[in-house]
Amino acid sequence: MSETATVDLVVIGAGPGGYVAAIRAAQKGLSVALVEKKAELGGTCLNWGCIPTKALVQTARTMSTIAHAGEFGVTGAGTAKVDPAALKTRLRGIVDTLNRGIAGLLKKHKIQVIPGAASFTGPSSLKIAVRDGAPRELRFAHAIVATGSTPVEIPAFPFVKGKVVSSDDLLFRDQLPHSLCIIGGGVIGCEFASIYSQMGVPVTVVEALDQVLPMTDKDVADVVAKALGKRGVAVKVGAKVEAVDASGAECVVRLAGGETITAAEVVVAVGRRPNGANLGLEALGVTVERGAIATDGACRTAVSTIFAIGDCNGKIQLAHAASHDGIAVVDTIAGGHAHFAQSATCPGNIFTDPEVGIVGLTEKAAQQQKLAVKVGKFPYRTLGRALCAGETDGFFKVVADAATEQILGVQIVGAHATDLIQQGVLMVAGEMTLSA
Repeated sequence: MSETATVDLVVIGAGPGGYVAAIRAAQKGLSVALVEKKAELGGTCLNWGCIPTKALVQTARTMSTIAHAGEFGVTGAGTAKVDPAALKTRLRGIVDTLNRGIAGLLKKHKIQVIPGAASFTGPSSLKIAVRDGAPRELRFAHAIVATGSTPVEIPAFPFVKGKVVSSDDLLFRDQLPHSLCIIGGGVIGCEFASIYSQMGVPVTVVEALDQVLPMTDKDVADVVAKALGKRGVAVKVGAKVEAVDASGAECVVRLAGGETITAAEVVVAVGRRPNGANLGLEALGVTVERGAIATDGACRTAVSTIFAIGDCNGKIQLAHAASHDGIAVVDTIAGGHAHFAQSATCPGNIFTDPEVGIVGLTEKAAQQQKLAVKVGKFPYRTLGRALCAGETDGFFKVVADAATEQILGVQIVGAHATDLIQQGVLMVAGEMTLSA
């Protein structure tokens, strides 16, 4: 690219929303520039989220399988332990392989990748502070912002290296944590509690609400909480953290009421903040609130040439939703039909053990909306396949309209729930009924 260049589309952010949108646009014949300020392609999902976390999940489950080998008539399995160095090498190898794959795809589609931070200077222009290079300017017909999100840091107890950390610090480690106190019992908190407890690390989870996994029904969350408890995890709900003292050899977490928890490391897992600020959008008339870029149902901002997809628009913080909407925006720009992700039909997966898959309306949400519903549950323990696999925890749950019997939501907690929930997606998206 020259110092000042013009493209059909510029994409800011090379995560699962950005690079997928860039490739789709190139396939449509558009000239594309992809701007990424970090050294790695793939965004949070590939580098610090979905992929390395799922690699850890597999190791944790392997440990659990070995620990329960005797239940399957297998003796002599011995005492297994995690080799942190080997685990780190495995995680790094997986991430690096996928990074190279993305780079290859971008090169194949002749997408110009610009390493640097972008900020808008107008509805059709931006400047790029190029990493290790001179600043550049770029003009565009359309732009897609796909800058993702970052872990929330709580001002009352800020991050302290090696002591008070985000989930990012639990991935590529030279040693397992000696003990963990996880503040936040949502998806991230429960996943890491499940992972590290299976690796033998003492874990405490502190959640301010009256249940963990508050996006699910309580009976679903209770299955996960019970499984965590069986592995020695102390789960404290309805507990508010007042302070964290990281000055000593170990961290001390003080709860409302005076109870204290001591742990080698405190993990702050209270959510993620959209990265929509500091892009120059506000000066163009685009609303950015708490980092979330305001968009309409087609991911378009108040400036008709600029779209925002994925975590940065604050709607659905899921990688597959970002990819879906990236494709939909490009199809919109190209003048074709586009279908955007809807929270009602977008599945969410939680990789605890047991897993959770969820789509559509929960029973709790139906009650809040004062909807009359029918609820059906089917336990894993009555399935022959589950008995054979030794995976009997959990159940399937269906929420349907009481009058029409249209299926409004499905929750699965149990083995392979993250795969099985796709059947629930078809039911909800297809507006199926209990009988058809």
